[in-house]
Amino acid sequence: MIDLRLAPMSLGFIARASQQPAQAFSITRNREGIDAHAEDAVAVEAPLEMRIATPSLDERTLAITMRTPGADDELTAGYLFSEGVIQRGTDFSALEHCSPPAGDDHQHNVIRAQLSVEPAVAVETLARSTYTSSSCGVCGKTNIDSVMASGGADISSRFSVRLDSVLKLPEQMRAHQSLFDTSGGVHGAAVFDASGEIKGLREDIGRHNALDKLIGAHVLRGFDRTVEASPEQGVLLSGRASFELIQKAAMFGAEVVVAVGPPSSL
Repeated sequence: MIDLRLAPMSLGFIARASQQPAQAFSITRNREGIDAHAEDAVAVEAPLEMRIATPSLDERTLAITMRTPGADDELTAGYLFSEGVIQRGTDFSALEHCSPPAGDDHQHNVIRAQLSVEPAVAVETLARSTYTSSSCGVCGKTNIDSVMASGGADISSRFSVRLDSVLKLPEQMRAHQSLFDTSGGVHGAAVFDASGEIKGLREDIGRHNALDKLIGAHVLRGFDRTVEASPEQGVLLSGRASFELIQKAAMFGAEVVVAVGPPSSL
């Protein structure tokens, strides 16, 4: 199991995010007819444009997602991994924020991924015709066929966890959600081992972004799909188990997915 406390591989990435993940606002609370002025924090939602270039492909925009600023390198790596574009972190020759235009207050909302190898799938099939909202990753796909283009992964059945350990996972996740403590408005995705202990967690205003950040954190710390068919760990989701999240978990090789919310029909 990869230790997410380790530093990620060096790809020349410098986190230059100009926005914090949470922002404080002055509010008025009314309880039993009595107004009270206070400050409260909300999760920041801002766009991130992901650009990609390959040895045979000029730089182009692959997707624009609404995300919580922070860990943009992990988000991009996880997105490209779960879409089948890359197999490992060393498929990148560079992963870096683009410099913003002069006077742009929304700095560093564009990230560029330079691949050292040709992508495992055709980038054109994954291009999104619109932005990806924080609640939906599939809705921006250019056609229905591309939703299924990511395929799947061979998953073994070596991993198991006791039911009593599973039932304790949501409470354990909640104890690790520092951004949720601050804002009360973000999702979480975590990995856990066979003993039911959480080994890593990422948060974001978008469910799919939180999982992409979690996957990307592993990719940038050495996880290789071609070497490790399965990371022998489970994935815990703070919300419902929708199609795209299960697909991403399968691409990651997770053998067990636990979700606080119910699954969809898919």
